[in-house]
Amino acid sequence: MKNRSEAFLPSLVLISLLVGCVPSRQPIQPNTYQLEASEARDLIAAGRHESAARLYAQLVARTAEPIRSHFRYLAAESFYRAGRIGAARKHADAVKPRKLSPTARSLLTLLYGNIFLAQRQPEKTLGRLRSLWLSDMAGDLRLDYHRQQAKALSMTANHIESARQYILAEGLTRDANQIVQGHDKIIEELSAASVDSLQQSTNFKLKALRGWVALTLILRRPSGQANFNKQILDWKLTFPNHPANASETVTRLGNAIRKKDQGQSADAETRSLDPSFELAEYMRQAKISALLGNQVASARNYILAETLLPEPSKTNQIQSSIVDQLSKLPRTKLLRMQTDSADTLSGWMALTLILKESHLDQLERDQQLQVWALKYPRHPANVQRLGSNSKSDPGSLDRNVAIGVILPLSGPYQKAGEAIRQGILIARRYNQDSVPVRFYNSDLTDSSKLYRHVVDEGASMMIGPLNKKTLAELVTDNRLTIPVLALNQIPDFSAKNLYQFGLNPEDEVEQVVNRAWFRGYHRALVLAPDNEQGQRLASVFSKRWSQLGGDIIHSQTYSPKVTEYGPPVKRLLGIKEDPEAQDSETPYPELEEGRIRTDFIFLVATPPQARLIKSMLNYFNAGKLMVYSTSKVYSGHENPIEDRDLSGLVFCDIPWLFESETLDAPSLGTVLENWQGPSTHFIRLTALGFDAYNLLPHLPRLQSDRNESYSGVTGGLSLTANRHVRRQLVCAEFKNGHPVLQRLSPALR
Repeated sequence: MKNRSEAFLPSLVLISLLVGCVPSRQPIQPNTYQLEASEARDLIAAGRHESAARLYAQLVARTAEPIRSHFRYLAAESFYRAGRIGAARKHADAVKPRKLSPTARSLLTLLYGNIFLAQRQPEKTLGRLRSLWLSDMAGDLRLDYHRQQAKALSMTANHIESARQYILAEGLTRDANQIVQGHDKIIEELSAASVDSLQQSTNFKLKALRGWVALTLILRRPSGQANFNKQILDWKLTFPNHPANASETVTRLGNAIRKKDQGQSADAETRSLDPSFELAEYMRQAKISALLGNQVASARNYILAETLLPEPSKTNQIQSSIVDQLSKLPRTKLLRMQTDSADTLSGWMALTLILKESHLDQLERDQQLQVWALKYPRHPANVQRLGSNSKSDPGSLDRNVAIGVILPLSGPYQKAGEAIRQGILIARRYNQDSVPVRFYNSDLTDSSKLYRHVVDEGASMMIGPLNKKTLAELVTDNRLTIPVLALNQIPDFSAKNLYQFGLNPEDEVEQVVNRAWFRGYHRALVLAPDNEQGQRLASVFSKRWSQLGGDIIHSQTYSPKVTEYGPPVKRLLGIKEDPEAQDSETPYPELEEGRIRTDFIFLVATPPQARLIKSMLNYFNAGKLMVYSTSKVYSGHENPIEDRDLSGLVFCDIPWLFESETLDAPSLGTVLENWQGPSTHFIRLTALGFDAYNLLPHLPRLQSDRNESYSGVTGGLSLTANRHVRRQLVCAEFKNGHPVLQRLSPALR
């Protein structure tokens, strides 16, 4: 009989509990039997379980209740350990449970469970275990309870539930060998389940089980090394704290599954996660997260990448990147997210707070760094180098800077100009800056003359103009001698000292394309208004979608001047009128039956248009189709009653509308409470002004490294080669009339 590592309690603890009895709730054995009990403990320690069982049986004959029942239990337990199942059952049946303490009765129940398992009667084991109350059991007893459940469920072919019990058992032990054995059992059970049952059973309350199922499906799926690497990295990023989240664990479990499923020999070729691929993927994810404005995720991926570096010489570069990303977070967030000294990310956050304190002199900083080192003694940060290289916050404007702002403060674009002006003033107040800012009305003066006037009045940086035509005149007639952050963009145009920043809907279309492509879609329908903007955005979508290899199945326009969208939607879906079907309950067949087959619809529409069009899609039984759109489809304010028809529609927009915690900005609610602009419908332009002001000190950094980004309220901001500001937005999906923030999609360029 093999050694029962899964026994109820270690033998010495078990006998102490029932005989020597440290716990006060256990009956103390009379001194008469202490010598025999001690001898029995010695026999068990030496592995001589049958001899111990016979000694306990002799004690049974010499004692009265309740001591007799305790010794009967110990005899039964020892016989079971010796492999004498029949003798164990005989002594267990003779025990009088009412004579036992509550803990001893639980032990007797667990002993019966193991006896029934040995007799291949798992249903009886499960029946016995149902009588136990886990809340009344110590951790060691609960550990055996879950393991028995797992074994019995496995014997009844309930493999997924068996795996769940092994997962629950893992949380009750710290023994490394037992944890490894538990991982093997979990994978063994899940690999015994059918692939269909795993795929159909993904809604588990236990997140660890969801991770194990997802991992098992990957490991059981035949694939090449490159695809395996990608799938495992995606899994690790989806379940970052999963107990199996280690390359060697994945390799060992994967090889075990393949040998079982494919009948491979023991020396079959292993398929492990390539460390170089893993390092490259962490670096890629770190840069993507930075671009998306998720500094915490970026720092975490850089930390993971550092652990895989083959060359220590690159450590300094990665550590600088970690500090750079965390430096962009608000101080309150850095303080709130710190947990304990064992957490590497917490250590980086605490260190970043010290390095960000620009008012500290070197002596004060050194003292704080020494305190930090005592709190985080095993932290990998090169404190000496980072401390000596620390500088003031790179996001602060120099005190000698003066900013001139050119905006339309009268005329047809006055409201847009006023909204941007409000954003600049909000940013200045939020940063508590004393930098002089002077506004100039571009609607009253020629832009070329106005630029020279701004420079003559001492401005060292300029924001504006807003109008694209005005911008073209400015750069044509002037040699720019100071940095200019224009609030519009001229495609494929660049000039010295010119940075171009705007809320171009083309950015939103590109993100829609990226998101749909990463979701695995290939076939698209396009529905856009028959006007200049609608056709331009439809063309941008079609061009970009085709570049990725996607197919445009059909493109359809609708008149923006009418509210009857039935005919264009029917033409989009390829529906032909069937007069005979009009009186039936379902006048139009399902989308899959005889009509155009597609993955999703790209829609250009305003909120009122989108609500009616989405209702028509529902009416024509195409409501299950995903619909993607731009920010044009969302008013910027939640309206669950009117937007309830938009369920299933995904759009991309600025982060400020969703109160992202990663933003170093006042809450949108606070801004709206103190609103002084023309209308809250212009809030996106206010965000543009806020970011334009804050972006000025970051422009040199973004220009020197196009992988760098700034987390703004209009999106994750980075610079292209010709100094155009590219925005990475967030996406949301309407659910029950509410826009719900979704996971971000990486940029494909």
